[in-house]
Amino acid sequence: MELRNKKLTHDEFMTERHQVLQTWHTGKEVEKFEEGVKYQHTIPEQKRFSQALLKADREGRTLSQPRAA
Repeated sequence: MELRNKKLTHDEFMTERHQVLQTWHTGKEVEKFEEGVKYQHTIPEQKRFSQALLKADREGRTLSQPRAA
């Protein structure tokens, strides 16, 4: 497999996304990208990990996440 640093076209991204989602049990439920985005917006901001990352970045903080052994 050759690695390359290249921006995917929209079609390439959607094809790759579909293939990856099929490998996840929960991913199979998210067929339409727009539905996934709408669902994410229903999650309270304080429970969105992406928001925590953005806030920490703005504040210059490093977050840690516990992992199961």
